[in-house]
Amino acid sequence: MSGGVPSQFRGSSPDPPHSGAARFEHGIFALNHGILGRRLHVSVALLICLSFLLVPFSAQAAPGTASTAVKTAAPSAPGGEDGAETTEVPGDGQTEVAPETSPSDDGTGAGKKDEGTSKQEPEKDSTGSERSKSARADEVPTSQVGITKETNLGAGTLEPGQEFLYSIVVRCSGLEAGCVNQQVVDVLPEGLDVTSLPSNTNARTVDFDEATRTLTITFTEALQAPVGATGLNDGRQVAIEIGMRLPAGTELPDGSTINNTASTVADNAPRAEDSADVEVNIPRRVVPIATKSWVDGAAVARSEEESTIKLGIRNGSTSTVNVDELVVTDATPATFENFDLTEVRITGWPRGADRAQLLVCTEAQSDCADDDYTAGTTASSLGVLALPAGVDTDAVTGFKVRFFAADGSSLPYDATGGSVEADMVLRQTVRSTGADLAPTAKQTVRNTAVPSIVEDGDVTEGDPVNASYDILPDTVIIATSKSFYADANGNFSRENGEHAVVGHNSAVSANIDVKNNSAFELQEIRIVEPDAASPNAEFHKLDTKKVRLRLPNGATNAQLIVTYADGHVATTDHTANTTVDIARAGEQATKIEVVYTGVDGDGEATIAIGATAGLDLHGNLTDDVTADDLPNGSSPGVSNAASTSAKGQTTVNGTGTAVGVGTATLPVEAERNSGTGVKTVGQGRSLKASRSRSRCA
Repeated sequence: MSGGVPSQFRGSSPDPPHSGAARFEHGIFALNHGILGRRLHVSVALLICLSFLLVPFSAQAAPGTASTAVKTAAPSAPGGEDGAETTEVPGDGQTEVAPETSPSDDGTGAGKKDEGTSKQEPEKDSTGSERSKSARADEVPTSQVGITKETNLGAGTLEPGQEFLYSIVVRCSGLEAGCVNQQVVDVLPEGLDVTSLPSNTNARTVDFDEATRTLTITFTEALQAPVGATGLNDGRQVAIEIGMRLPAGTELPDGSTINNTASTVADNAPRAEDSADVEVNIPRRVVPIATKSWVDGAAVARSEEESTIKLGIRNGSTSTVNVDELVVTDATPATFENFDLTEVRITGWPRGADRAQLLVCTEAQSDCADDDYTAGTTASSLGVLALPAGVDTDAVTGFKVRFFAADGSSLPYDATGGSVEADMVLRQTVRSTGADLAPTAKQTVRNTAVPSIVEDGDVTEGDPVNASYDILPDTVIIATSKSFYADANGNFSRENGEHAVVGHNSAVSANIDVKNNSAFELQEIRIVEPDAASPNAEFHKLDTKKVRLRLPNGATNAQLIVTYADGHVATTDHTANTTVDIARAGEQATKIEVVYTGVDGDGEATIAIGATAGLDLHGNLTDDVTADDLPNGSSPGVSNAASTSAKGQTTVNGTGTAVGVGTATLPVEAERNSGTGVKTVGQGRSLKASRSRSRCA
């Protein structure tokens, strides 16, 4: 349109330029020219607007081509430069900035274009490694993280031994995206015990480093945006609880404050944190604690048996108490009436203590006041504590052990404590009277120890602790019993229908039991059948065919000795329960003896307290059983007696021996005969009973 008339108007009209027709045509052209010009200006303006609308799509430029869009990055994640503008570098990294345009004088809308290039370094994560493109913070819209931390103590204070909870609420908020890879980090305070931690779920992972006390929780929810990422979704909040406890023996000063801060961060959100403070309140409690045991718990009178009293002592006080000394006292009168002290030694130090001293009393009946104790030398190592000069152990009627620090420092709270052992020996006589120590029944000695704390000269006693020891009678005590009965089938028991009948050599059995009722183990139990000292023993009326041996608990051997009428003696040894056939053709056993022994490798007795030894006999009555043995005879029944005896450890220590007799009488019956008669059996029929003779054997 270079100033001429359009071709469709040139040469098509014969009219001269200034004719009426020419002027009309020129007016039409001018009108058209104006309209077309305005249309061109409008088109240019529309193109400019469209270019701005297309800016967000410039990042979609094909690889290898320059983008014409300018992109403003979201604020960088921690470690980046907040607020920096960056541009995407697709393909060869060339960036074309979209031109600013203005209408030209000729109405074409053409403008100038500024050109430039920028080279951007790959973004790195906290470890220095290049992050993948999908995880880059400048590709994800910015979100916000939040965190709140408090305790369930409210305005209250925390005391030793008390448990409480840290409560943490974590949040994510954003307009366009969740919080990518959001984490919570909490370094739990030193001086507190961790009692419980949150657990792993399908939406989070939990890690706790005990060495650094660092708790890390990583959220793993699948995010709605950006797709494919994990973390905590927009609008979500999660509550977490951590169980804690102030140790009973805390050394934190009264009134101190425990501060704890938890933080949270995400790849597309800056760090946030919150703190919770806990004030410590240490009440004043003076708590000395002792423990006690007495090994091995029992001894036979006059055995001079040795035993050991074990004592424990510790400081259970709060940190506001200044503990100068820990002391444990053992001065029970009954203990020293019956026992002599032989040695006291330290086997463990209380916490903070490095010195110990033994103090002893020699007053009768353990009537020991504070001024009655005399101190030995101070010890600085574990082992035997020295007695005061000139004092013999057998004169001691009470003792104390004190623990302290050489530099005078206060002894701290102690969960374990120190330990003391005192060796004792059972006396032969009662200390205060000189009478023999020989009880006829079990005598229990109750021993008491008392812990105490010395603070600035003041003494505070703790709860006493007790242990008992039994002094047992030094005599052997056994119980003997015997039974004698008909036993047709030889199973060593009587069933219904089994009878002993005169003149029929009925089968019978006898059982002898011996129980150890002593207060100690035995080394021997002996059973002899018959008892030679019993005038009414009728062992000759029993022809014994077999015997059953029943070893008592703890026995190591059973020796069976059988003597026959012709003087033959058969001896066998057995180590387990058994039945022995002792029948010998033409000869009747006249004496049966079994000796149960129980001795270990050290020669100590092993037949247990309460154990029962048994000897069972089975055979047939002889023809010596006559009508005189019937209930109305001159000597009713067949009498039998067995002698028993037992030995303790030795006769030297007074355990000695005991004897017993077991006696039983077997009732016998006469042969029974039936009578004669007629018995009617309905419908007028009758049966004639025949006379018969029956035997009950």
